[in-house]
Amino acid sequence: THSFSAGLWGRIAAILARTPYVVTTIHTVAGWAQPLKLRIGNQLLQPFTDRIVAVSESVRRSLIRQGFPRDAIQVIYNGICVERFRRSTSVAGDRKRLGLNPDGPLVGMIGRCSPEKGGSDWVQMMATLARSDARVQGVLVGNGPEQASWRALATAEGVADQIRFVGIKTDIVPWLAVMDVLVCPSIQESFGIAALEAQAAGVPVVATRVDGFLEALHDGEDALLVESGNAIGMAVAVQSLLASNDLASRLADGGRRNVGGFGIDKTAQHYAALYWKLLGVQNAKS
Repeated sequence: THSFSAGLWGRIAAILARTPYVVTTIHTVAGWAQPLKLRIGNQLLQPFTDRIVAVSESVRRSLIRQGFPRDAIQVIYNGICVERFRRSTSVAGDRKRLGLNPDGPLVGMIGRCSPEKGGSDWVQMMATLARSDARVQGVLVGNGPEQASWRALATAEGVADQIRFVGIKTDIVPWLAVMDVLVCPSIQESFGIAALEAQAAGVPVVATRVDGFLEALHDGEDALLVESGNAIGMAVAVQSLLASNDLASRLADGGRRNVGGFGIDKTAQHYAALYWKLLGVQNAKS
């Protein structure tokens, strides 16, 4: 099972069905605005779970802090299908088809509109960028409880016309294809799959120096990392990329190399190895 709802009901069903082995994967750092039912549910079901998979060392450490046994937790990083994210060669045309302004730099954010994703910092960063260059536009792909407040902040900062909130998109590839920079402003992050998808698409990444980003990204090599909550620092990092094709190209090239270590095939192999280990050597040989 993956994530809380499936992990709750799936594990209860497995107990009732007397399923021999149960594995659940936890995708979020435990403790951030965590509902009490999630924490209690995971703790009650832990004795009936053969292995907990954490998608990063950050998630693993957070689970250990909450009292989960170390030897029950295994880290398997998320993976992506790198080949899916090849960029289009007709950026202006693709922007028009997506309803975006074909001209000017486009700075993106992809993520759930929830407090830990740092969207308010992204909006303030966009306001700083817009004061220096009126051509800069932003697009935020995602939905969630904070979207209305982030829209209101954009209006208050005078950049409502420069920012598009486009909601959830089942296919993120066309949106990455038209971005000049992706900014990941999270206050807390379990892994950072959006950043890796941007790297696969050749989009330079600016991210915060937190949690899972520090496991997946490397400052100055394949991304620029700034302190969380520092909208001015994010704006400076973005401006440096927009002002220097050499820097942007170097980070994009580094990103393509980096994301090669997070392919979906490698993730699948690690899960398969875990399942074979639980089933036993004899089963694997047969």
